[in-house]
Amino acid sequence: MLPLPIEGSSDKTIYTPAIVTKIYQLFRDKFFTEWNTYPGHYFHAGAWWTRCSLQVWNEVIAGVCFLQWLTLTMAGTQLSDFDYVAAALNAVCKEIKDDILKL
Repeated sequence: MLPLPIEGSSDKTIYTPAIVTKIYQLFRDKFFTEWNTYPGHYFHAGAWWTRCSLQVWNEVIAGVCFLQWLTLTMAGTQLSDFDYVAAALNAVCKEIKDDILKL
């Protein structure tokens, strides 16, 4: 779940169709133009969600199984893509709260 308010905890409607459209547009524009990434996101059951995953291939690299190689290099920068996407999601969600939701 993304760090945005959850609808349904009060009687007030937060996410009108117009607001949802603005949020989708802001996500798209910011991720493509400023962050050069695009994590999947969707609105469901009154909350905003994302799913970030890592693809793993069963390959042999210079005689070492890819999964072994990944395990050995996790201390380095192998998972930095997740940190980058997390920073992008947090920044765009903050902008949504400040500029669209006015929180």
